[in-house]
Amino acid sequence: MGGMAGVQFGTSSAHEVKAIYLHEFFKAVDRGIQSKLSEDPQPLILAGVTREVSIYRRLSSYAPILSDAVHGGPDVLGTSLLFTKATQLMSDYSAATASETLAEMEEAAGRGLLITDPAAIIEASRIGQVSRLIVSTAGGCHEETFNWAALATIRGAGNLSVLQPSHLETGAAAILRFRQAAPAGMDMLRLAMPAVVTH
Repeated sequence: MGGMAGVQFGTSSAHEVKAIYLHEFFKAVDRGIQSKLSEDPQPLILAGVTREVSIYRRLSSYAPILSDAVHGGPDVLGTSLLFTKATQLMSDYSAATASETLAEMEEAAGRGLLITDPAAIIEASRIGQVSRLIVSTAGGCHEETFNWAALATIRGAGNLSVLQPSHLETGAAAILRFRQAAPAGMDMLRLAMPAVVTH
């Protein structure tokens, strides 16, 4: 076409269009995840081809996202293998998180800031004294009490952690922000080191 003769068109424009599409698509996905999980943030496992996982990780503002991911197209991996790989990543993450939580509990106990008595936990969470509430996956006879404490802890900008029953024989423990004199007849600062099992 006249002056256009000899001009070659590459695929760079197509790549740019795809990059823009991925950017907008992943931002939309991130907004959806935020709206679904904002009130109860759970660890997010990414799965996909390496380049797209990297792009999403850069764009996302959600936390926590596991540092490891399931690499490979989900359609290629298949549901069974995808689930197996994701389960292993979650298991590794949970083990690391449990170790960190146990270490925090030991440190808090040494400072007189760890309690396990249900009544003390309820009172501390009510007044916004709980920095971190740790509960057992088993629940137990105090499950309703601990559920109330969990809601109160969240309202007070505290954090929640979950441990296996073997690590938390009492069903729950709370790490306090500060020490407070115990009301008459209530040991608010009872140490819980015997209840922390580290094996």
